[in-house]
Amino acid sequence: MRFSRRTRWRRTLSTAVCLLALPVLVAGTGGSAQANPTEGYITGAPFRILSIDWAGEGEITRWSHANSNAAGLWQAILWADGAIELNGTPFDLSDIDCQFGPNTEQATKSWQATRGIGVDGRVGPQTFGMADNQLRWGPDAGNGQRYVYYLGREGIVLRFLRDSASFAYLGSWDRGFFYYGAKDADCGGDPSL
Repeated sequence: MRFSRRTRWRRTLSTAVCLLALPVLVAGTGGSAQANPTEGYITGAPFRILSIDWAGEGEITRWSHANSNAAGLWQAILWADGAIELNGTPFDLSDIDCQFGPNTEQATKSWQATRGIGVDGRVGPQTFGMADNQLRWGPDAGNGQRYVYYLGREGIVLRFLRDSASFAYLGSWDRGFFYYGAKDADCGGDPSL
């Protein structure tokens, strides 16, 4: 079948446009969440892919967002996984205080070492990215929200509430956002199911 010069030109142009658009489509659907502390709270990835939900988060350290609900979220994970704290014992429920201090830093190093990732005591994209591998969808919570579970190594399951529109993590104790810049006065308690 022979095509006119005009038809061949249109097909060539269509192919070129598709090839140019392909990297944009791939980058837009397969990457990690693009959240960061400037958004003010921990968010997840679009497209319902939990395994990349936290990998794009900002860094939590003793010097960055140290007194925040985001630090409390991380401490809940340390507790659920039985990370080893400064005194050589597993991270305690009472250690969840939304303050990323020396004890949380040591427990973070322990957590990182058991997973074979860089041990620096900082919770950044690599550490958050390893943690979000343990996220699982829970039931619909109504009002455009859904539960997400974190499956801890010690058999502890954490429950988070995730907004379907903004992808924001609203809290594991069913209250408030996991803000980077604020710390609830009542931070603490049992975040498990």
